[in-house]
Amino acid sequence: MGEYEIKFTRRAKKDVEKLSPKIKKKLKDILVEVIAQDPFRGKKLSGDLKGSYTYPLTYI
Repeated sequence: MGEYEIKFTRRAKKDVEKLSPKIKKKLKDILVEVIAQDPFRGKKLSGDLKGSYTYPLTYI
């Protein structure tokens, strides 16, 4: 699979700015090493979020 582009909403950018440096690094690593390579690798969500995926920060 190719590499995907990750885009943040303004709200997401504000939320990321509030994270600790350690969590920001972990998030960046997951986004670059996992999600940008295969955005469907996480757990499928259901209900109102059906069609979306979740990927915990504890996996990497």
